[in-house]
Amino acid sequence: MGNGPTNGVEFLLGDAPLKPREQERIAIEYLQKNREELRALACFPGVEALNLGLPYRVLPNQLGICLGPSCELMLSALDSGVRPNYYVTIVGRP
Repeated sequence: MGNGPTNGVEFLLGDAPLKPREQERIAIEYLQKNREELRALACFPGVEALNLGLPYRVLPNQLGICLGPSCELMLSALDSGVRPNYYVTIVGRP
């Protein structure tokens, strides 16, 4: 997933498994509140990317899934220099 191994900082924006829209709401608030700091971080020497990871859990019997950021999240991410990524986990699989 992504562009390969990365080094960086992880910020946990919630404390429990959240639905995608709730994750997006929290992320949008964070991105808008910290816009200038994130843009400055993106300019720091050696920083190649700012990624926002959004986990999503599905049941094993689910036939398909399509995820993409809402327009509001995408606008906030682009404005902050952050790339949103969705990571899907199938619940109950080893």
